[in-house]
Amino acid sequence: MRAVMRGALHDRRGATAIFTALMMTTMLGFVGLGVDAGLWLQLRAATQGIADTAATAAAMSDGDARAEALAMAAAHGLIDGENGVTVTGGWRKAGKRGDAVFDVIITRPTPLLFARAFISQTSGLQVSASAAPDPACADKPDKGEKDKGEKAEKADKRDDAEKTDCVAQLVG
Repeated sequence: MRAVMRGALHDRRGATAIFTALMMTTMLGFVGLGVDAGLWLQLRAATQGIADTAATAAAMSDGDARAEALAMAAAHGLIDGENGVTVTGGWRKAGKRGDAVFDVIITRPTPLLFARAFISQTSGLQVSASAAPDPACADKPDKGEKDKGEKAEKADKRDDAEKTDCVAQLVG
């Protein structure tokens, strides 16, 4: 019995196959986590772009800014309340002068491909963006504030041309 055990301890045949199988499993795990991490980073960048667009559109909106932000996010495939996606937005005061800033927060689930073997669930992905209307454009009168005479119509056209140069600025 001792001779068999001693012989088995010194026999190295098959050791390479066992070592290779263990290392391949580990290596495939790291490659899978790398693929998932790359997917998460790409998803975060795309979602951040959508949040920036929604905040900018809301800050430039003349009407319901929140509805504008939701519509812009939906136009890019992120519909509030569907597939675990949450899109929220609202105005706040910021800075020393108390400027109005529109904030958008988008939360969405992150997919698990290869990481599912190691992670049971993720906390999801959350991005935020803030935009403020251009202060130079805030003082321009609307069409409804003027008398509709011939001079007023020309002034309206001039104001419309100036308003097209107005853009919201991303904050923070």
